[in-house]
This record gives sequence, C-alpha cells and structure tokens, in this order.
Amino acid sequence: MDIRDIELIIQQQIEDILKEQGQEIAVEKSTVLYGTGGVLDSLMLMRLVVEVEEAIYEQTGHRLTLTSAQAFSVRRSPFASVGDFARFVWELFKAIEHE
Repeated sequence: MDIRDIELIIQQQIEDILKEQGQEIAVEKSTVLYGTGGVLDSLMLMRLVVEVEEAIYEQTGHRLTLTSAQAFSVRRSPFASVGDFARFVWELFKAIEHE
C-alpha cells in the first residue's frame, strides 16, 4: 500500500458518504474535508475516519487509530483536506508497518 492507495480509499469513502446524503461531487486531493468550506460535518468526518481505518485493516491486516491525541495536537489539522488526511494516514501506516 502506498499513499496513492490511501488517497483512493479516502476519496471513495467520502463519495459514498456524500452520495448517501444526496450529494455527488468530484472528490480530489485538494477537497476540504471539515471546517470552513468542508464537504463533511462532524458526524460524517467521524464516519470517514472509522471507514478508512476498516478499509486499511481489510486490505493490509494493520490496525490504525486515526483519532489519537497526535491527530488533534498538530499545528495543521490532518483533516483539512483529502491530501492532508492521506499524508497523516500514510505516516501512521509506515510507522506500524516497520514495527
């Protein structure tokens, strides 16, 4: 798995969540997830986190916890955009993969 695989997982999960809400948008790396201009509300963001954790586990057998204190203590939120979230997930994945 590489960062592009993670981006695709995130994009697909967002599109699925939004489709259930009657919204269809093209999700890109620069798509804002949460906050001003974001496509997700807080409940949809938490659902996205859980679904990304599950998708990565199903594809790799590695369990990630994406709602750690680290996620909320960084200067720029890892939930700002698809690209930011993918980089955050990728860094965590690389760390556990090498344990």
